[in-house]
Amino acid sequence: MYPENDMLSIYNECCKIIKEKSINICLATNDIAAFIRAALCETFPHIRGPSFESVFVFNHKYYTRTVVGGKYNIKYNLLDMINMEKGHTTDGFTMNFPVIAKPCLSNSSMAVSKIKDEADSTRYRNKQMQSYLEMAEPMHGLVTMFLGNLSESYPLVQRPICLLEEYIDRPGSNKVINVDGYVCNGKVYHWALSENIYWSHRPHCFKGICLPTSLSSEMEEKLWEMYQTIMDKLIPLGFNNQFLNLEAFALANGEVKFMEINPRMCRTISDLFSATLENGDLFRASLDIAAGTVPKETKPKENLYGIICFLTMFGHGRVGDFVDYDAILLVPNGLLHLLEDDIIIPDEEAGSTIGFVVLTGRGYQECMDEMETIKHKILKRPDISPWYGN
Repeated sequence: MYPENDMLSIYNECCKIIKEKSINICLATNDIAAFIRAALCETFPHIRGPSFESVFVFNHKYYTRTVVGGKYNIKYNLLDMINMEKGHTTDGFTMNFPVIAKPCLSNSSMAVSKIKDEADSTRYRNKQMQSYLEMAEPMHGLVTMFLGNLSESYPLVQRPICLLEEYIDRPGSNKVINVDGYVCNGKVYHWALSENIYWSHRPHCFKGICLPTSLSSEMEEKLWEMYQTIMDKLIPLGFNNQFLNLEAFALANGEVKFMEINPRMCRTISDLFSATLENGDLFRASLDIAAGTVPKETKPKENLYGIICFLTMFGHGRVGDFVDYDAILLVPNGLLHLLEDDIIIPDEEAGSTIGFVVLTGRGYQECMDEMETIKHKILKRPDISPWYGN
């Protein structure tokens, strides 16, 4: 067996399996898997997929912004978590609080936080330094093996740094959109747009993801133009035959900016795609793309609205302390997914998501009416959930 989360050991084990079982297709559904899949694609020419460099660049948040550049970037600065020095700032960006902080390498969006002042920045650094090392150290062998000859191009590849980005207020007219598409045989294809929604009384806490979006067709076109522009920079680095999820801001002033990029499928939204789109099976499509075949085009199912409702809690304890497992069997229609009965420690602003429910109906309110019934059945402690009284 290989050491837990040692990516080079996992890669070596996968190489053995591919040879022994004559594997022709590999898929990636999370960040770690995306790195390993890219390494396997470089090792085995018969396995279609992206280069290691392309996956690295768009998993590393600093290099993402430097490669993309241009009008779709938001303003940012770089913070060294060892000596707290700032550098590599965007021209003209004065770092005024609040800002958004995110480790440049991370396997969890929970590491993203709003920083209000210098003291908050120090607390964030102390909290995230260990989690950064937990992500970076298992990557060391694999990154050295596949990026060693590019060290001059990416000198900060394994430096514990985080990005400080300008804070963009999300409530109201500013929206956060998921732009999902893919590259197959060197050509970019569209898949779907979905919209993040947040609680009005807790604006940094996810309420859910919905499809279709509330955007105008003009704004949707701008998002796809941005997607194409970014892909045009990624494909020359070797990105191919894989989904790419782009999280973007659709701003009230009509501009679009990218928040971050995930060079893989977005597994969280897969059930929403299946429920609301014709030909919306994300895994089936991923298999086709990995085989070099363009999937059937998606289109919205007529008169159908879908939403992933996030079950978020603001309390410490185990998942089983907050959810009635027996009652889950009574949930009609909809798909309900829960985390394992792990101990959760919520972020003070975002809470901790312990699961989600996928619902469909003729509109937003119909889905919310069904969720009103479900939440009373399954939540043991609705008083510490944003669903309470809302």
